[in-house]
Amino acid sequence: MPAQATTAPATQPAPRVVQPPAKAQFHVYLLMGQSNMAGRDTRDLDAQVDDARVLALDVQGPHGRWVVARDPIHGKIGHIDPGVGPGIAFATAMVKQRRSITIGLVPCAVGGSPFDVKPLYRATAPQAHRSRPC
Repeated sequence: MPAQATTAPATQPAPRVVQPPAKAQFHVYLLMGQSNMAGRDTRDLDAQVDDARVLALDVQGPHGRWVVARDPIHGKIGHIDPGVGPGIAFATAMVKQRRSITIGLVPCAVGGSPFDVKPLYRATAPQAHRSRPC
């Protein structure tokens, strides 16, 4: 069986900058994790379908700019190119259930990094623990 290509397409469309909706309709999620969250599969990047209700904080452009989300939404850190992760699929499922909302994804994942050295995890873990049901 021939190996499938995993390289990103040579050209990606320029990000479409948008203004997020009012705070009550804008749900923001941090995409924290390692390589699975950052994504690695690049085979279907050119077949993406945009949804203006699924935004991502642009990691490549000016600080604080929201764009219509397209994979890869995580920037390249290290030697492996990012690809398709679960963030956009999650957000798409959320907006299908609640059509009045827009989802904002904040890419924070770093592939190939040890779990215990991430300050973001250490700062977030106690809050996550406290939010669990008794």
